[in-house]
Amino acid sequence: ALIRDYSRPGDLVCDPCAGGGTTLLAAVQTGRRAVGAEMDPQTHAKAAARLANAKVTVDWLDAPNAVQEALL
Repeated sequence: ALIRDYSRPGDLVCDPCAGGGTTLLAAVQTGRRAVGAEMDPQTHAKAAARLANAKVTVDWLDAPNAVQEALL
């Protein structure tokens, strides 16, 4: 419902903390484009597999190879 309420078909939905890919999946299934990132390699792999099994294509930022710099 959030994807439908706050975006239009064809819009780009960005999920910087994609987790299991639920938002990305909902975006693609409702006619949006999707891009996501996930820092945890295991979670990223699970989400990528889930999206592949659903036969949807999303753009992933290079999260598995990214390095989180110290914030302080």
